[in-house]
Amino acid sequence: MPIVDDAGVHRFTVVVKAHQADIGNSIPTTYHGSARDVYEEGALIFPCVRVQKRFETNADFLRMCAMRIRVPDQWHGDFLAMLGAARMGEKELLALAREYDWDELKDFETEWFDYSERSMIEAVRRLPAGTQNPHELP
Repeated sequence: MPIVDDAGVHRFTVVVKAHQADIGNSIPTTYHGSARDVYEEGALIFPCVRVQKRFETNADFLRMCAMRIRVPDQWHGDFLAMLGAARMGEKELLALAREYDWDELKDFETEWFDYSERSMIEAVRRLPAGTQNPHELP
């Protein structure tokens, strides 16, 4: 979900990841671990599809999903929960921007990524030197 300021500038993106009851696999499951490719996996691939416009959900998108999924009513509930979570993220980011302004949020974002990079580098430095044969792992 793109987060756009009052001037129309894209500031952030809210991403929601969730478990679905079924995603249209070639077998009735939520995960097809032995699928050889995306076609056998049966995943719906929508390259850059607009799901909503002005808070109205794209009916074609819903119909295409419902046709491929074995439990469309349950999937629709999962989809609405994901959409609600994304909208809550949007609402909260807009509220933060009103309280602190976009520039301060951008500065925080930069510092947060710098902090996480420093933390990762330090964690890697603490690892013991050496190599491990993957076939000898416990």
